[in-house]
Amino acid sequence: MLGLNSFTWNVSFLRNTLKILLVSALIQCHFDYTCSFLYNGLTKHWKRKLQVIQNKLVRFVINLVHRAHIEHNHFKQLNWLPVKDRVNQIILCHVFKLRYGLSPNYMVEHFIPQDSIHSYSSRFSKEGCYSIPKVGSSGAKIFAHAGCHLWNSLPANLKNIKRLTLTSFKTAVKNHFFAISM
Repeated sequence: MLGLNSFTWNVSFLRNTLKILLVSALIQCHFDYTCSFLYNGLTKHWKRKLQVIQNKLVRFVINLVHRAHIEHNHFKQLNWLPVKDRVNQIILCHVFKLRYGLSPNYMVEHFIPQDSIHSYSSRFSKEGCYSIPKVGSSGAKIFAHAGCHLWNSLPANLKNIKRLTLTSFKTAVKNHFFAISM
């Protein structure tokens, strides 16, 4: 009988498509579920640890050596975003759902369009933007604040397209993050 110490994993026989499927089904789903709401409240130490885990997953899928440096083109090759950008993409997708009535009503009340605050135009108001909630120093970590801030930082062509589906918006945001990180 083989002991665990004598058993070695040889994953070189797995195809990359299977590795991507395994990582998406077993690991990435947990990142997506928890990080979109908890990420902004984490310390830099824990954010760095999450990125280290994702870097290990990239090395696993692409068959890189243990200490290989992960670059932007590795993420692009896999069509993955780094953890911070992925979290921002998920938050923006939630805001997209709020904007177009695809989310529960109790969440909508925290997202007030700048146009509805007052009837006159000011140099600070932008079309398609949200009023950022006034919060204390720790309140900047809440979803409503982060969501409004991220939405307002998007280019106008992403915010104002009315016929955009959630899937196409998600892809457009991913392409936007790939473009700005080059």
